[in-house]
Amino acid sequence: MKTYFQNTTARPALYAVASITVVLAFLTQGCRTRREIVLEQTDMTNMSFEYARMPEGLRLDEDEDASFVLWNKTAHQSHHVLQLAAEAALKERFHRRHDMTLHGVSGRAIVSVEGTRHILDPGTAVFVPRMHAYTVIPHESPGNLVALMVYSPPFDGRETLVLEK
Repeated sequence: MKTYFQNTTARPALYAVASITVVLAFLTQGCRTRREIVLEQTDMTNMSFEYARMPEGLRLDEDEDASFVLWNKTAHQSHHVLQLAAEAALKERFHRRHDMTLHGVSGRAIVSVEGTRHILDPGTAVFVPRMHAYTVIPHESPGNLVALMVYSPPFDGRETLVLEK
């Protein structure tokens, strides 16, 4: 019994399809490398974060307890600015699909991840793996807490589960 690949009449057709596929891939991509393609798709204007340069309209107002603002997004991660008033707290929650890293920008907070407490100061970071519950509570901070949150994959806001106690 012959298989498809043993059939000598089918081989030229298979080679033709493979050749056309290679030619189409080359024509649609050109001579660019994968790196060049990614660089073309990256917005290089939003690569460094300085809270002092954040527009006033995006900063936490006096009558607000919390603010969560998208700052940057790529195909693999998103960056958000979390702002919490000194007397506010982020209720216990977890994310099904997203790993998250909080980077302290200003203020001070306690980040509790599954009951283990971490101090978040400017220049420090706390990693929260997916499916791990966490809270963020400003702590001994004279001003608002500002933290840069990095989510991977990009955060869509639809799968945060707040735990009620």
